[in-house]
Amino acid sequence: MVAIPSTQDAGGNEPVSLDYSFQRIEEKFFIHPEKLNSVLGVLTKRLTPDYPHSMTLFTDVESIYFDSKGTDFFQKHFDGSKRRAKIRLRSYSPNGIPQSGTYLECKIKIDGVSKKHRFAITDEQVRQLFESGKILWDEAALDLNEGLDETTIREYLQEIAEWSTDLELRPIAKLRYRRQSFRDDLGIRLTLDRGITVCPLSGVSIGNLLRLKGTPAWLLALQMSESYKSVQGTALLELKHSGSRPSWFLDLMQECSLEAISFSKYCWGITQIAQQLFASEKVEPKLRIASEVR
Repeated sequence: MVAIPSTQDAGGNEPVSLDYSFQRIEEKFFIHPEKLNSVLGVLTKRLTPDYPHSMTLFTDVESIYFDSKGTDFFQKHFDGSKRRAKIRLRSYSPNGIPQSGTYLECKIKIDGVSKKHRFAITDEQVRQLFESGKILWDEAALDLNEGLDETTIREYLQEIAEWSTDLELRPIAKLRYRRQSFRDDLGIRLTLDRGITVCPLSGVSIGNLLRLKGTPAWLLALQMSESYKSVQGTALLELKHSGSRPSWFLDLMQECSLEAISFSKYCWGITQIAQQLFASEKVEPKLRIASEVR
């Protein structure tokens, strides 16, 4: 049985961010280990740390991704769709210390521009999402989202309900990584992720993963996965802006030979899960998945 994360802990920590909804362009870059110190030097000089608490040095992020049985979100990442989506639960551990709160995120990308809604949900809403792929209104959610009114939260829930009804969402994969976050006063945000890991959840269907083999989406996913693992210890840098790269970042790209790449942590994770299952010569791979998520 999948362990359902709790929105409660003993720390009484503050919310991760007051940014409940935003729209922006996101660009991604691989940072090879030998370039990492140079990149960090520029980031710490040009930007300020972007955390709610000044003593935070990094945040461990856990993301639980939902998808259809046929992994529609995964396939749409590669099929040229102009409108793509991801739905996930996120929890945060500043400096490795678990923080209260489970956040539901709906991220939609249309013609390269990302729009994301994020809001805290209750334990009961988390349970609903795991058990049925759906989530209902809960008055207690208002207390968890002081910057949002009831109408806005209901609109977010309706948006997620539409995806869930069409696709019968289920928990597919859990990803973890360590993130450093930076920002400036002009709206530029930048994150640096390292140590990405993945494990399968109960919604994974080996039959549907097998049907992915040989499809154009699968071949593209393999290429993406290979590019990430080609250098051990590679970090993933994400630049988030409203229209253009700042001049100092263009200089950094030239100095460190950075090139924008197409990469999805979720799609990478599905590729890793599938490859592990395909490599197994056992007849009962589902049993192995179940043992990993207890």
